[in-house]
Amino acid sequence: MAQIADRVLCWIPDGHHVVDDCVSDADKVVTRGRFQGTHTGVFHGVEPSGKCVSVGVIHIDRVENGIVVEHFGQLDGLGLMHQIGAF
Repeated sequence: MAQIADRVLCWIPDGHHVVDDCVSDADKVVTRGRFQGTHTGVFHGVEPSGKCVSVGVIHIDRVENGIVVEHFGQLDGLGLMHQIGAF
């Protein structure tokens, strides 16, 4: 996870999550929100645009004894690429 965070922070150093909704049941937690930040570094060959981006994200985590032991995350990658001017 730390390696992924380092790669993200290279191109969007002020990137952060905004939680819009969170639901839990038994050992599962589902979070819906947005990932926001400023595109200031090269991302998949796209030069920095300086644009602020905001894309939808969903995270599903399985928790055991208060520790996340399994994680699935989905981000609107197409929306992100559009917002940074990739096409």
